[in-house]
Amino acid sequence: MAPPRRASTSPAARPAEPAGPGPSARQSGYRQRSYYLHDEVAARLRDTWWGTHQLPECPTSMSDFVGLGVTLLCDLFEAEFNSGTPFPSAPAQVPRGPSITGTARQATAMRAAWAKRGPD
Repeated sequence: MAPPRRASTSPAARPAEPAGPGPSARQSGYRQRSYYLHDEVAARLRDTWWGTHQLPECPTSMSDFVGLGVTLLCDLFEAEFNSGTPFPSAPAQVPRGPSITGTARQATAMRAAWAKRGPD
């Protein structure tokens, strides 16, 4: 079983807002989502869940494990960066692909790689 949540993160305390194009068609409010994770992070996630899923105070399913972890991190970020309150809703369509800073880092790395290569 997961530790009790703060009142601010209780599903009843906040109205459900769609995370993406619209609400889930399922009554449960759950839907499958797809995110990319580095292999080492995914392995650590699975290993930690598997190593703890039979303990009475720990989530038994991978979905509950991930949900608890995300909830705890959101609580932390809300406390640290938003005075302890939930952030405003994100837009239904968020940008995809690398961020502007990510693109700049990649360009710098590529320039360095080409500089090392020298003239053809």
